[in-house]
Amino acid sequence: MNRTDRLYALVEQLCVIAPRPRSGRWLADRFEVSLRTIERDINALQQAGTPVWTEPGRTGGYCLDPSRTLPPINFTAPEAVAMAVALENMAGSPFQQAAQTALRKLLAAMQTGDAAAARELAARVHLLGPATARPPVPALVADALSARRVLRIAYQDRDGARTTREIEPLPYVGTPTHWFLVGWCRGGLGKKRNTMNLVSIRIITDNVATLASFYEQLTGGNEHFAEVRTSSTTLAIGSTATVALFGPGFARAADNHSAILEFLVDDVDLEYRKLLGWATTIVNEPTTLPWGNRSLLLRDPDGNHINLFTPVTTEAVEKFASFPK
Repeated sequence: MNRTDRLYALVEQLCVIAPRPRSGRWLADRFEVSLRTIERDINALQQAGTPVWTEPGRTGGYCLDPSRTLPPINFTAPEAVAMAVALENMAGSPFQQAAQTALRKLLAAMQTGDAAAARELAARVHLLGPATARPPVPALVADALSARRVLRIAYQDRDGARTTREIEPLPYVGTPTHWFLVGWCRGGLGKKRNTMNLVSIRIITDNVATLASFYEQLTGGNEHFAEVRTSSTTLAIGSTATVALFGPGFARAADNHSAILEFLVDDVDLEYRKLLGWATTIVNEPTTLPWGNRSLLLRDPDGNHINLFTPVTTEAVEKFASFPK
């Protein structure tokens, strides 16, 4: 527990037992600090204007002045946060210190559960920029955060498509001109499935230059890394020196016996004729496979398998019609 939290907690402990005293030793044990630390904390509270005084004697200790102690205040968490936000606007003014003291007194006078709820809610309200008269927030939306209520909203994306979403409110973010409600979309009538796109394939090699040159010729860096970009994805080539960045033994060069790199081409027979003069290993000449692709299999200089294919049947052509080439 940091000192600020401990000061708040000290006041709350004294409020609970007020007007009776609480001994310094008891408070030190309660907060797991030294008696000297409690004495410094009490002095800091007194300097800030908190009505804490000392009662001498064997049964004495620290207590709140009963004539100046506020009775329990039945503020709701949103009401307390509203007060805190208003007092926060005093920052930079001559009343900044008084505002901080007032907020501590307010929290001390609240019921313990209400004060905890207010602190939890306040942690989810973030103000950016100088204090201004921000636009009002609809009551239904404003209450959703404190009530932990799911909102069902009509949503329009950048392309104009409209869906219905269920939103779990998280924090509010206030700027000088707008309020933003950050939330987690858990779906709804217009549920949008999360998508995952393959954007890069990486090959580990002992010779980046040789392998990069091969793929640059096939598809038509520096000594440790190179990229071959196509219209649909990126083939990354990294040296064995980069493996340690991912974790020892994460990958081994020239040791692939399962994955096949597949390239969609316009005319696989034309590609075959172009490869005859320089490709290292042709595994299988262009062959029409049962699923409708005419396929050419080869290996790169590290032995990785490559499949160049062209859809030739009606079904295969339709399947890959939307794929970029």
